[in-house]
Amino acid sequence: MKKILIIEDELNLRETLYDVLAVNGYQVIMASDGRDGVEIAIDQSPDMIICDINMPILDGYQVLKILSHAFSVNEMPSFIFLTANSSQENLRKGMMLGADDYLTKPFSNQELLEVVEMRVSKRQNLTSAILSIERERISSELHNSLQQLLVAAKINLDSIGDGSNSMSENELKKYKNSIKILDKAIAETRTISHEIISKKLSNDGIESFLFDLKDTMVSTEILKMSIECDLSFRFSENKELMICNVIQELINNSLKHANCTTVKIDIRTMNDALLLMRYSDDGIGYKNEGFKSGFGLKQIVKKVERFEGLISFNSSKGASCFIAVPVSKRERK
Repeated sequence: MKKILIIEDELNLRETLYDVLAVNGYQVIMASDGRDGVEIAIDQSPDMIICDINMPILDGYQVLKILSHAFSVNEMPSFIFLTANSSQENLRKGMMLGADDYLTKPFSNQELLEVVEMRVSKRQNLTSAILSIERERISSELHNSLQQLLVAAKINLDSIGDGSNSMSENELKKYKNSIKILDKAIAETRTISHEIISKKLSNDGIESFLFDLKDTMVSTEILKMSIECDLSFRFSENKELMICNVIQELINNSLKHANCTTVKIDIRTMNDALLLMRYSDDGIGYKNEGFKSGFGLKQIVKKVERFEGLISFNSSKGASCFIAVPVSKRERK
C-alpha cells in the first residue's frame, strides 16, 4: 500500500483529500503546516507528498527545498503541489525546485486520482529502471574488477606453489584448498556477470543491446532515446561488454543527476580500425569538478583506457561524452 503525506493548512480540503485517497486504497497521513509536514516526511518516508504552496510557518517551496536536501535523489518522494495560482512563474519555480506535478484548485476527485496514479506508476518505473541499470553495473564490476583481483590472487598463490616442497603437509593442504576456492569464485563471478550482460548482446551484438535498452526506457516512460548505430563488424566480447557497461553507467548518471528527458547515442566504426561513440543528454550538465571526482565517471574512464581508448567529456548543459577505441583486425568477429 502506497503511503501519501498531505500537507495542507485548510482543514476541509485536507480531510477531503484524505477521504478520497483512503477510499482508493492509499495509506494517508496528514500535516496541517509546513514544519510538521517536513518532520513527518523525514520520520515516515512516504511514497508521495501532496503539498499546498501558501501555508503558515513554512510554505510549500520551503518544504520542497528542505526535503530535497534531506532525501537522496532515489529516495525523494514524488512531490505534487496544490495551488490556486497557476501562473507560469509559479509553475516554473516549483518545477525548478524539483516538483513532479501540480494540481490547480479547484480540482475534481478524478483529476486528483489520475495525477496520483500517474506519478505512482512513473516512480515505480524509475525505480525499476535504476535497479536494472545498477544490477548490470554490478555485473560489470564483477567481471572487470572483482574477477581481476581474484585472478591476481590466484597467480600469486600459484607462484607460492613453486616452493610447495618446503611446505608442511598441513600448509600444503590449506594452499590447495585456497586454490580451489579461488577457482570456484572466479568461475561463479564470470558466470553471474556474463548471464546478466550477455543476454543483452545476443546474436546481433551492441546494436541489439542498444535497441533492447531503448525499448525498456521508452516502455517505462523514463527516458526518450535516440540511437544511431552503424557498425560494420563485430569485435571482441570483452570490448563489446566494455562499451555496453559504459553506456549503462552513463545512463545511470543521467537518471540520477542530469534531470534530463532525452539521451542520444551515436556509435559507429570508422576505417575498419576505430570504434567511435558520442553520448549526450538534454539535462542540466555537471560542474567540471564533478567529472574529476565522480566515482562512476572515474570507472568509465578506467574502462575505456583499459582498451587503449580515448575519452572526453563536455560538462556544460546538455552534457556529452565522446569515446574512441581502436579495433585491431585480430579482434574482429
